[in-house]
Amino acid sequence: MSKECIYMDLTMTLNENVPVFPGCPRPIIKQCATIAKDGWNEKEYTLRSHHGTHIDFPLHMIEGGKNQNDYEVDKFIGRGKILDVRDKKFVNETPESIDEGDILLLCTGCSKYQDDFQKYHHGAPIITEEFADEIIKKKIKILGLDTWSADKGKTFPIHRKLLSNDVLIVEGLVNLEKLLGKEFKIYVAPIRLDGFDGSPARVFAELEKSRR
Repeated sequence: MSKECIYMDLTMTLNENVPVFPGCPRPIIKQCATIAKDGWNEKEYTLRSHHGTHIDFPLHMIEGGKNQNDYEVDKFIGRGKILDVRDKKFVNETPESIDEGDILLLCTGCSKYQDDFQKYHHGAPIITEEFADEIIKKKIKILGLDTWSADKGKTFPIHRKLLSNDVLIVEGLVNLEKLLGKEFKIYVAPIRLDGFDGSPARVFAELEKSRR
């Protein structure tokens, strides 16, 4: 008998109000055709590769690094694990029961502050290089988090360390609190863009439906 599953969306809604780094242009979305005028509806949008919920590929921070074309679809699917790092100043604990090929999520609790960049970005705990070294050693596929960036400074040491070791990064997730204490599988579905350093992505979790 096949198992029954439920699916949880972990993706923020991509619109003109998504959080952006100060000084970075926001997405531009406009109606370019209407049913009344043209017979169909169509929108035109201008996005950066790191707008909204998105995935970083090594080329984002590593000169000559891998781009999206260098990965097969199975890189974006894996058993999910989650760490609750809300109210912590640093992420430095050694992850337990994390295996090669897992997708590790950090629940910072910051996704609720999307309208306040100071809290959304700077309110998240600092990911230490020791933690990055540990998850690299574990050979996870992806690190995902519900805040703007894995780094807070301008030199991006965590990005560079993870991406140079083929650990991809997903930023801008939502609803991670709902996964705490659960077993799940993660699917990351980036737009298939030729040679890009990053891409907006739809991210969702698959959970087995509990039976009473």
